[in-house]
Amino acid sequence: MKGLILDTSHQAFIAVSSHGKLLDFSTCAAQCSSTFVQDIDECLKSLSLLLSDLKYISIGIGPGSFLGTRIGVIVAKSLSYALNIPLIPFCSLEAYQTEPPFFVLSDAKSKGAYLLEPHKNSSPKLLNAIELEELCLEHPLFISPLAEPLLSKFPFLKQSDCLQAAPCLSYLCQYTYEKYLSSNPEKQASLEIHYLRLS
Repeated sequence: MKGLILDTSHQAFIAVSSHGKLLDFSTCAAQCSSTFVQDIDECLKSLSLLLSDLKYISIGIGPGSFLGTRIGVIVAKSLSYALNIPLIPFCSLEAYQTEPPFFVLSDAKSKGAYLLEPHKNSSPKLLNAIELEELCLEHPLFISPLAEPLLSKFPFLKQSDCLQAAPCLSYLCQYTYEKYLSSNPEKQASLEIHYLRLS
């Protein structure tokens, strides 16, 4: 059972899985709006797969870049609709979960920072500077898709406190596959991109 996993909220990537196991992936340029569909096609071709071989599409819905997130969501919704296959949304910070698990932190622009607690299947919390500083006393190490904006914004964060990480695609493939198996997948028309309203 093949799945396509897309995210353009932070470090844009395309991954293809089979029964929750990573088959292949590719990263995309920061400004991928004009090449994203072509990048998907090339990733599938490298595995000798067609779009019609896919059983579901998983899409990261943020939090992250407003415009970046929209690129992935529009492409995923369009493909889901055209192929008549389920669309499985996931919090983009789930891509950075690791073993052992860490707290995942990302910039929320003027509103503070988003925090995803490790492996709790919960939504990210929006923290202000005071709440984040208090959390640092209990949990001094965070993983982030983009550490530099956080280090610049919060003077109490040291570089050793907030480590920039690449997406953990093997975890994400399994996570989205299990989500597909255990849920009633949302229809393309009803998918809500919650974080676009919060960022």
